[in-house]
Amino acid sequence: MTTVRGVLSELGVGANYKGHKRAVLALQLAQANENQLCNVTALYHEVAELDDCTWYAVERSIRTVMNCAWNRNPKRLAEIAGYPLPASPTTTEFLAILYNYIVRQRTDGEAQR
Repeated sequence: MTTVRGVLSELGVGANYKGHKRAVLALQLAQANENQLCNVTALYHEVAELDDCTWYAVERSIRTVMNCAWNRNPKRLAEIAGYPLPASPTTTEFLAILYNYIVRQRTDGEAQR
């Protein structure tokens, strides 16, 4: 099963980034309620509350992780997205890309059983 941590690792993003933990939290919350991806500011607020920081710090640290992934492995990020990425995605797009990839992998894994 594909995990958020595994995907971030594939993209060259280590657990030493604050955004790693925050991206994992955001995607776990999104998996519990997909509608969270439609209002990421509210999602950032929820992650901030769980991680005892500001919502802006959450957005900034996820942006850092996204930039790291884009700079280290843009080809793999485009493969995960399933479509060409002519430029670095926004943080909202990045979270949606990871979320959709993880859901697709889970669905494919269940279909193979």
